[in-house]
Amino acid sequence: MAAQFSNEEYTDMILVYGFCEGNARLSVRVYGERFPNHRLPNHTTFTAVVRRLRETGRFAARTADYGNNRFVRTADVEEVILARVEADPELSTRRISAEMEISKDVVHRTLKEQLLDPYPKTPVQDLLIQDPGSRMIFCRAVNTQRQLNENFANMILFTDEACFTRRGITNFHNEHVYADENPHAIKCVPKNWKQARRIETISIFKKVSYKKHSQDKPPSASLNDVDIPLQEDTTKKPYEYLRQAQVG
Repeated sequence: MAAQFSNEEYTDMILVYGFCEGNARLSVRVYGERFPNHRLPNHTTFTAVVRRLRETGRFAARTADYGNNRFVRTADVEEVILARVEADPELSTRRISAEMEISKDVVHRTLKEQLLDPYPKTPVQDLLIQDPGSRMIFCRAVNTQRQLNENFANMILFTDEACFTRRGITNFHNEHVYADENPHAIKCVPKNWKQARRIETISIFKKVSYKKHSQDKPPSASLNDVDIPLQEDTTKKPYEYLRQAQVG
């Protein structure tokens, strides 16, 4: 069983941990030098007490409520669970169980018996008040470039307007709303506009493959004055969104 320390000792650990700027192993050495007569905690004790203080507001680990009491379902417990979900349908069962100090299984069973299911949110993009003006400026800039170069459109990488990221698949598992019927909840996500860069391509059997793409290479001279919105989809093949460019 892990050693239990007094609140005074835990306070000294917090002060030493802050003095060492979050370095737990250094904190062990400094703590031993400053308090040679105290029990010497290991580095995991320092990180655990800091995390516990941030999450629960307690120095010591909670032990009195461990055991069967955390799994007891009473009418009062169920009423509090349902009230918490009604006040904030986006709460997770982990958060409810931590706040009420009960098992997550109790929360799950209570919500399931009340036919409350976690419906996922759908990420969407919405036009803001300032968006129409910026789009008009962009359209006029494109028309100006087309007047200067009739092949200007062939230098743009076209995509659909899906929501995606270069860092991989976004996990929306924890983005949900508890309800007895699907509320079709949505979540507004920001747009990540990037400046379009010219990519030289070659066509092989109706497929387009990358020939050269240097991140350090600046855009071509004709694109220097125009910021072209570009979103990238790593779940699709490049040739699915590339419009064959005529590179001269």
